[in-house]
Amino acid sequence: MTQLQVVSFDVAIGDLGEVKTCIDAHARQIRARQGCLSYQRYLDNSGAVLVFQTWECSADFDAYRASAEFAALNASLKPLMIAPPSSLTYDVVARVSKVNG
Repeated sequence: MTQLQVVSFDVAIGDLGEVKTCIDAHARQIRARQGCLSYQRYLDNSGAVLVFQTWECSADFDAYRASAEFAALNASLKPLMIAPPSSLTYDVVARVSKVNG
């Protein structure tokens, strides 16, 4: 079953550029991993960071979490976080590509 992973964390406003650079440097490798359907990051001016990841199945996400890419990204981002990250997992039962209205 497709899984949506949502990770959120806060950083100091002055660190947003470094966070953007760090995530973007790893994004291509993450998106190329087996089962990664999407990987997107969002930053806001308050220092909030959101990462949305969609994976074909939990096994693919688990393999990513055990990977060198995950370890390297985590090692780069963790020192910049001002509080522990929050992570939510959703089992996707349907996808809507466009909402008209």
